[in-house]
Amino acid sequence: MAQPLVSVILPVYAAQSSWIETVNSALKQSLQDIELIVISDLSTDNLHCALGGMQDSRLTVSACDPNAAEAAR
Repeated sequence: MAQPLVSVILPVYAAQSSWIETVNSALKQSLQDIELIVISDLSTDNLHCALGGMQDSRLTVSACDPNAAEAAR
């Protein structure tokens, strides 16, 4: 698979209603040649549960190392 034209990196922390809306918005853009990388900045909400069910090959969800929270910023 070729590299996507655009990479969107979204660090998230504890604002579930906002980041769910943001993820949906990014994936619904007219430009489909993107990858969306969502990085949990040690978030305490249900990031992996909420996004784990989304079946979109353009979406990647990962978490920061607990000892390096600034890495997502």
